[in-house]
Amino acid sequence: MKTYLKLSFLSIFLISCNTEISNEQIGLYVKTDGLRPEQVNAYINQALKRDKAIGLGEELTIEILGIDDFKADKKGSVFPGGENTLVDYDNNVIYYVEDFFKKYELSGVSVKDAKSLKFNIKAGKPMIKDSTYRFLFKLWDKKSDKELKGNIELVLN
Repeated sequence: MKTYLKLSFLSIFLISCNTEISNEQIGLYVKTDGLRPEQVNAYINQALKRDKAIGLGEELTIEILGIDDFKADKKGSVFPGGENTLVDYDNNVIYYVEDFFKKYELSGVSVKDAKSLKFNIKAGKPMIKDSTYRFLFKLWDKKSDKELKGNIELVLN
């Protein structure tokens, strides 16, 4: 009986660490593994995204709010890592940023600043009108194995 209770507790803990967030209308899908946001928003030119469409010259912003699961150092700084990739329908990489937050690698950021992190990209060449793309993003804690992965589908109009 004790083993069953321990396994049940462990299962509940593991389930609570992994969360999926999705919004099919805009094509947003997020999977968390240790980094749990309160909210994930998608914007086109600073207005909430309502569908999968994006126009040439428009800027997509993914805003990740409320993560307080980063491991802090003795000074209270946290060390987020973040990458993003734009791929076409055939998964060919069009754009890639290896570590969006690299400039904070030594100093870190405050816990408060880490509660609002953003990824953005502007639609343009070599993207082709009426084609489908996916913007993939990954956020991780450089001081632990916690991460968050997501993608959003974009149709260039």
